[in-house]
Amino acid sequence: MNSELKYIWIKEFRVLKNIGFNFNHLGKHKFEYTKEVLNLLPPFSNKLDFGDKISSITAIAGQNASGKSSLCETIIEAVATLTNGSLGYNYNFNGIVVFGDHIFINEKIKVGNLKSLMKNGYQIVEFKESPFESMRADIRAEFEKIGFIYYSNLFDKRAENKANNLFNISSYNLLKADKYYSQYYLDEAQSLRSGISPYNDKKSESEIHEYEESFRFINYYLSDVTNMHIAAPFSFFILPTYFGNNRKLDFRQIEVDFEDKNYLENLAEEILSPIGYKYVNSQDYAKIINLTKATIANICFNIYKLNLICQVFVKIKTLGDKAEIYNFIFFDKLPDTIFEDKDLITALLSDFWKICKQGSFETEFSPDRYANILYPEAYDWRFYLVCWFRIKNTETNRRVIASLIQNENKLFHNNQNISGRICDYFMSPNPSSGESSYYSYLVGFIKY
Repeated sequence: MNSELKYIWIKEFRVLKNIGFNFNHLGKHKFEYTKEVLNLLPPFSNKLDFGDKISSITAIAGQNASGKSSLCETIIEAVATLTNGSLGYNYNFNGIVVFGDHIFINEKIKVGNLKSLMKNGYQIVEFKESPFESMRADIRAEFEKIGFIYYSNLFDKRAENKANNLFNISSYNLLKADKYYSQYYLDEAQSLRSGISPYNDKKSESEIHEYEESFRFINYYLSDVTNMHIAAPFSFFILPTYFGNNRKLDFRQIEVDFEDKNYLENLAEEILSPIGYKYVNSQDYAKIINLTKATIANICFNIYKLNLICQVFVKIKTLGDKAEIYNFIFFDKLPDTIFEDKDLITALLSDFWKICKQGSFETEFSPDRYANILYPEAYDWRFYLVCWFRIKNTETNRRVIASLIQNENKLFHNNQNISGRICDYFMSPNPSSGESSYYSYLVGFIKY
């Protein structure tokens, strides 16, 4: 069967509205949907020969944010299929798509010339949500034999799903490596679903990749900022982790004295106490809390110091002098016996405090919103209030962030096979699909 993608018309998807696209193919017609009629037009005059194996190629070009990636994503979601009797991911597609001699039409879209289309040899398939949702026996027999293979530099959450014949040849290796090396815990249950998991301490495959890819982007941007050929981000989001979501800081998973673990958890509670209680009761549903920026910044800085203690504890499984730890966190007195490299710890603290002072924090918040809506599955929602803040993209701030990343690499002894860090980073605004493509290509030439 000839399964060439010939045409797609999109009712609305992001910037694409009421617009159709013809693709280069060997069929008899081009298509144009207008005024509730799907018109058949003369075919392309194809002057290029791609050999016996390739029938046609279509190039998609346009300005940044014009909808190129949105078009590709719509196509991908329109071709997710059923195979081997198992359900692939069905996405809502409000439009028309033509494969070979099959015209798939969303039931909400009126096409007044169906009889004319059938007389010209086309089979009409109406669908409710997804073109292949019902898979009539005659269609199933034809389309189950076909594999839709595509390449995208952007991660596709369906990369490991074997229940559809839609395969992104670029995603699998990225997914595998990021899951293995990330400091985050993988949420196995959420990773089997198509959507993003609720915000909590564990992350889905797509979230893990998003965090790792963003870290790679930041590294590249900071290493060669003067040679960027795309718009610079206005700011960066800084996301310090904690023992609840960072498996390389999670002392709860190691076999050590319970009293030591309890001591660290009590320290965390004392650090976070100005925010409010960990457990939000019904009386706090409508409560709004206001804290000063200085208070939030100081809490964030103390959490970072606790993270440094947790990193050592996980590594050597010995807590050390508790009085020294307490004075370190709350009175900035560097311990005499806990850290091997005091100069490195001093540099990390200096960099992170500079970032905290420049950061923009959320100072007015609802405990109920954080505890029960945003982070219902988190070990402690209060960490997420203080450990997500914005810093402006200036030369001074870039220099400090680059130094912090470099020193955290030293702290965790990172190399190509070992990865660990306390902080994550995101650009703001997020890179467009085209900009992400640019970064993804270039970061492959850099070793961190």
